[in-house]
Amino acid sequence: MANFDGKFIFDGEMQTSQVTEAESKAVLGDLLYHLNRFTESAAHLEQALKLDGDSVLANTSLGLIKIRQDDFTEARKYFEKALALNDKNYLTHFRYAYALSREGMTFYGFVSGYDANQTRKMRASLMKAIELNPSFAESYNLYAFISMVRNDEIDQAIAYLDKALQIAPGNQWYAMRVAELYMRKEDFTNARRVAQKVFQTAPDDAMRVYAQNTIKTINSLEAQLEYIKNYKDKPESPKVTDEILSEEELARRRERATLESINEILRKPKGGEKRVLGYLTKIECEANEISYSVKVENKILNLRSENFDKLILLSYSGDLLDSKIGCDLAAKELFSVVSFKPFANPQSNSAGEIISIEFVPKNFKFIN
Repeated sequence: MANFDGKFIFDGEMQTSQVTEAESKAVLGDLLYHLNRFTESAAHLEQALKLDGDSVLANTSLGLIKIRQDDFTEARKYFEKALALNDKNYLTHFRYAYALSREGMTFYGFVSGYDANQTRKMRASLMKAIELNPSFAESYNLYAFISMVRNDEIDQAIAYLDKALQIAPGNQWYAMRVAELYMRKEDFTNARRVAQKVFQTAPDDAMRVYAQNTIKTINSLEAQLEYIKNYKDKPESPKVTDEILSEEELARRRERATLESINEILRKPKGGEKRVLGYLTKIECEANEISYSVKVENKILNLRSENFDKLILLSYSGDLLDSKIGCDLAAKELFSVVSFKPFANPQSNSAGEIISIEFVPKNFKFIN
């Protein structure tokens, strides 16, 4: 039995402060956000900001809701205001940079580039986030992604991802980004080494396919560059004429090389799968499934999936960069190689379960 010989001594003066209505609404809104009740949360947070526009909590939490709604421009504004009020929170710095990075992306995360002003703001905020909390791996990862998009500061990006992997050694998406950055440096040996390790240890098919396609891309790019180097270094043959290839012939050969390269790295159908070349014209999201319409030789092929989680998306075409893709939205018909598993029931409204969509240039064709 415990025995307390002494007396408890309490502070004679307890300090209290009154919670304002704005503070209470901000706290309640933040709580509702973490309970995934976003509509109610937004209503309370907006009321809090009407009462006190300088509420850091309300601005931050409303920014998080806007991210959930894919409204990254509005999210960025709320995080910007929160940072102006308090710049000591590493997560707010990261979220601000993240919102900025997503403003120019398509539905599936494709981005054509970041301008100098965007880049300066994102990197400054990420550097601050790293300074405030060096153990948060996502700050390093986002910094590396920005470098990959811009194709600059590649060595710094690899160093940052090495730190991220020290913090989260099991994150294979970080490792794949390292492989892609090595490929940008034309360091194919290290790129292949990293990608092969991921391929051998991938926990699921999506990661395994991604690593496999990356390895194919590495091999293809290395072979192309080696061919160009050998061609330049090749001594002149006495049988070679002085005939200069026309621009048309050069263009034809470049086109052929591109088509052969894409054919080589395309995902290979597995047992029971079919593959078609056509235009993705529509994506419709319903309660229990997502439907896809693909125009193949003037016929519409209808496919389905339960969600987007297992769908494999790859792009070998710059046309996608300016396209908005998602539920009920396709800004333009997108030329694609589509793989699917046919349903056994011929009466089904859908021909099969979609497996992958690979966006290709408009001049693409299969080469046997």
